[in-house]
Amino acid sequence: MSESNTNNDLDTVQAELDAVHLPKNASNHTESQASLPKDSSISDAEQSGSAEDGHGVDATQAVQGETDPGVSSAIHTYQDNEEEEDQFFDFEEKDTQRAIAAKERGNKLFVDGRYEEALDAYAESLLLVEDKEVELRATFHNNKAAAHFMLKQWEDVIEETTYAIELKKDFVKALHRRARAYEKLEQLTEARADFKAVFDLSPSAELQRKIAELDKEIEKKFEKQKEEILSMAKSLGNTILGKFGMSLDDFKAVKDPVTGSYSISLNSNRGGDQ
Repeated sequence: MSESNTNNDLDTVQAELDAVHLPKNASNHTESQASLPKDSSISDAEQSGSAEDGHGVDATQAVQGETDPGVSSAIHTYQDNEEEEDQFFDFEEKDTQRAIAAKERGNKLFVDGRYEEALDAYAESLLLVEDKEVELRATFHNNKAAAHFMLKQWEDVIEETTYAIELKKDFVKALHRRARAYEKLEQLTEARADFKAVFDLSPSAELQRKIAELDKEIEKKFEKQKEEILSMAKSLGNTILGKFGMSLDDFKAVKDPVTGSYSISLNSNRGGDQ
């Protein structure tokens, strides 16, 4: 696949990511149904006006600093912790509308070239999206993969696209993106498998050419590896035979045309004329 095709694919990522629509049931998520976080800046004691903090001290007075500083500090610490817990659980609450909003924010950051920030937004969308929204989850993982691709973080691309494909087996864009990441890492066999999967789902002459090119590259790589292994084996053999004043050059291998097997014999020309 040419570099221009790669750029074209990445330039259209906005359209790809914006293809996700709000699920039918998401419109039922109204402001009235959402559980509003407790105003943690006001303690239970302050709201009731009469409760005590467990030490026989009115909590309202403690907050106002009318009691022992140590007790006041302890109450403020409790309030701060309570506020942090409220914020944590509020953020953890699943909300598909907020998840899609985070995704949209990530898309804008992506288009602006702010890929690291886009990753954070996509991560937030995954945290917020409801588990039942399988297709949305797959898309958000693929969104993360797109940002990682622009940052040339190939292993992360593979990880995120794999998550997406596990959720949606026929996810062509995720398969294609993972194939290119494998190719960048020169994992050609894996790249070919993904390109073939894409071809099976969405055939094209371009993909057919790509697979043919990879077949040639894989064969070339295999031959190179075979030569390297044979060279290492020959070096080892010569080391051993050298102790006996011999080398592998003193032997010849003859292939049997019928069986295809080889027979090895001592080279008759060994040591020149005798």
